[in-house]
Amino acid sequence: VAAFARPNPRSGTDDLVVHAETREKSEDARAGIAKQITGELLAALSIKTDEVKMVAVGSLPRTTSGKIRRSECARRAAQREED
Repeated sequence: VAAFARPNPRSGTDDLVVHAETREKSEDARAGIAKQITGELLAALSIKTDEVKMVAVGSLPRTTSGKIRRSECARRAAQREED
């Protein structure tokens, strides 16, 4: 799971974006997982997410030591917004 900020030019603030890897193929199941993540963040931290996206296992960029590169995730998400 990667959580990162994505600039929102309309509001002038940052959006909270969460990308989570899953092997689940069913869109209904993926939507359920995203809803769970949203609910857990809201319940535990009182934080509302702007986007929760389920992605394929291995698609989040990582360092050579295996840590998730959140800045690269944010760059890719911003690039998709521009396209």
